[in-house]
Amino acid sequence: MARIRIEHFGPVKLFDEEITDVTVLIGPQASGKSTISKLIFFFQSIPDEWVNYLLSVRQTEENNPFFEFNKRLRRKFVGYFGTTKHMKPFHIRYEYDVEKFVRLDLKDGYVQIHFSDPLKREIQENFKHVVQMKKEMQYEEQQLDDFWNVSSWKVRQQNVLEKVKAAITEVFGDSKTPIFIPAGRSLVATLSDQLQDINPQQLDVLTEQFIERINLLKKMFSHSFEEIIEDRKKFSTEKIDFEAIRLAIKMIEGVMKGKYMFSDYGERIFFNEREYTKLKFSSSGQQEVVWILLLIFTIILERQRVFMVIEEPEAHLYPNAQKEMVALFALLLNVTNSTLVITTHSPYILSAFNIYLYAAKIGNKLDQRVHPIVDRKLRLSPERLKAYMLESEGGKFHYRSIIDNELQFIQAEAIDEASSAINRVLDELMEAEEAGE
Repeated sequence: MARIRIEHFGPVKLFDEEITDVTVLIGPQASGKSTISKLIFFFQSIPDEWVNYLLSVRQTEENNPFFEFNKRLRRKFVGYFGTTKHMKPFHIRYEYDVEKFVRLDLKDGYVQIHFSDPLKREIQENFKHVVQMKKEMQYEEQQLDDFWNVSSWKVRQQNVLEKVKAAITEVFGDSKTPIFIPAGRSLVATLSDQLQDINPQQLDVLTEQFIERINLLKKMFSHSFEEIIEDRKKFSTEKIDFEAIRLAIKMIEGVMKGKYMFSDYGERIFFNEREYTKLKFSSSGQQEVVWILLLIFTIILERQRVFMVIEEPEAHLYPNAQKEMVALFALLLNVTNSTLVITTHSPYILSAFNIYLYAAKIGNKLDQRVHPIVDRKLRLSPERLKAYMLESEGGKFHYRSIIDNELQFIQAEAIDEASSAINRVLDELMEAEEAGE
């Protein structure tokens, strides 16, 4: 199980926890939720970054691969968090396994990146192997003299890519695709017709990557869900979990209050066969949620394993829609064995998770009912989830687990904390009114 330790970075003075299947971070604004989630994502994306580096490495870098790779990671870190020259010293450590970790330290305004010896040793062995494979491929490419050789060489090229990915998975011990879904998604929807024209340098790196992913997926949704599933049946040998897909579509359409379609006329939300609105004129809730929903549908359909970070999934959603969103998260986790990190301000998100935790706890009793209330595919085992309350006031950061270990729930008092504070003020006002009578 992965683990992250953060010391003195941004608002976070100390955070040291394991990364479970579901990690929920709740707290007021500027309390460190986004900082922690972005750091987790940064480390989780290092294996993918290494694959990209291996496939693009030049011969001049072969003697000292870590020098160039560390430069790439530094640029990526600055893209996520901005320049480090003004920052105070920090220490961040991410463990992929007991002896395999990456550590970041700030020295003289620059990020120093250190790989543990076992991890570095395996990466170097992997690097030598891939370089040798690439040299063999370059030689084969020079020998190409007819169409059939070209075809077989392309197959060989794809095989090399698969071998590289498999080797990296073995090194880091994880093969989940990293996906970051940033806050502020309604802006992306509002500017949907202009996304191709936006200069990527005007965006932060994570939003840029999110937009690139959306642009790749859009054409897929020029067809209905049913047509997409039918195409999948025809052109893929992978098994489809039709029960999970049925559940996902039901929840997606329930939250969306319509069906998303992409065409030459742009992005639209259809309410029936004829009535629609363009996405950029749709409700703010629809704009915020559309690509979370469609990404999850795609992941469940293709049975991908992902490491997904979602910022503020509750944005502009009614409480019942937030409950359906959490149900969709539970389905994703159970069907694909994925990992989620969620940042939120919403007590409704916590309450919804409690539904699916409790359903798992009393699963045997539910299964004896004609109507089991909560589908088996939506029940979440309590050991899979951790939740933390973060606070940062006057430069003092602290956090605490809000899991009741005895009840195996998210603590009710953490859920009710905000409403309790509001109710206390209302009680004081009522007392003041009565005292004046």
